[in-house]
Amino acid sequence: MAIAVRKSIYTIFTVIITTVVAFGQDEYLQFSHDCKDFQSRFTKAIVIDNRPENPTLGFVQKGAFNKLTPVKFHGNLCDSLSTFFVTPDSAGKAPLKLTVILNELYISEKTKAISETGRLKISLRLFSETNPDEYRELLSVDSAYSFNAMDVTKKLLRSVSEHLCEIAKSATALKLSEFKNSRSYSLSELYFLDSIEKLKIPIYNAININAGIYYDYEDFKMNAPDSSVITIDTSNPKNCMAFKWEKGKNKKTKIDKESIYAVSDGHVVLKATTIGLYQLTKTNNDFYYVGQTSFSNSNNVAMWGATFGLIGAAIASDSERNSALFRFKINYRIGNSIPISQTMDRK
Repeated sequence: MAIAVRKSIYTIFTVIITTVVAFGQDEYLQFSHDCKDFQSRFTKAIVIDNRPENPTLGFVQKGAFNKLTPVKFHGNLCDSLSTFFVTPDSAGKAPLKLTVILNELYISEKTKAISETGRLKISLRLFSETNPDEYRELLSVDSAYSFNAMDVTKKLLRSVSEHLCEIAKSATALKLSEFKNSRSYSLSELYFLDSIEKLKIPIYNAININAGIYYDYEDFKMNAPDSSVITIDTSNPKNCMAFKWEKGKNKKTKIDKESIYAVSDGHVVLKATTIGLYQLTKTNNDFYYVGQTSFSNSNNVAMWGATFGLIGAAIASDSERNSALFRFKINYRIGNSIPISQTMDRK
């Protein structure tokens, strides 16, 4: 009888553990709009969601096994974000409109030793209406925040509202008169601002990408590599290689993937990460690649956007665990790589 009871308890325990491991419950982000110590002067705010297709708010770790759990949001995210930037009482106040472009909002966690590291990436651009249907950029935020704790999830989720309040407070403190001579955009133009700005970036308008080594995104953006003679080997897509020929010598050396941004032979372009080199392709006026990256690599931790981007820590962490491949998009403004979706498992 005792043996049967022990077996039953063991079976129940096994089922519970298996369920927890296999099916992590979703975590929902909840905003607190109670921003202290200030009141916004804007009476209306529109939020334009400019994140990649099928956006995610990231992942947190839950349960005894630190199951990666997706962060979701109930309701209209743009409407909820706009509340941070408007006064709760606009009666009798002169109308003042604000347009916010949301580029990135991403939450991630990773366990290190006995503590957890939480990361939050917020990328916003704020445009104030200075004349009817004339908006000028008031503030640009492209920040990554890091938190450490034994269990960092609650602190991390709570910090989203805290930082949005800080951004709204900073926008309220700025003097609109200081921006009256900057370029203005109509509201309809702000919906397509990325397309407008890409018209001034050489690499997005080039018929051919020049051969050579691009040591940073500024080189790539200007389509201005060094003058190296490059040979690229893509015979194994999972292990692409690039070689630099030494001047005056019939000798080539393998290019260090950790010291460059990209490399091209004039036909093929490879995006460098600390894991490998991956073929970069242009689709609908954006650059994409499919590859693997590492969260724990020291270069990534120090630089974030240099390889997989300022967002995507949880995806990168999952990539480490499963050796999975993900599709990444290049951020045209600062060059970081934004993870979009998992594509396939590395064999």
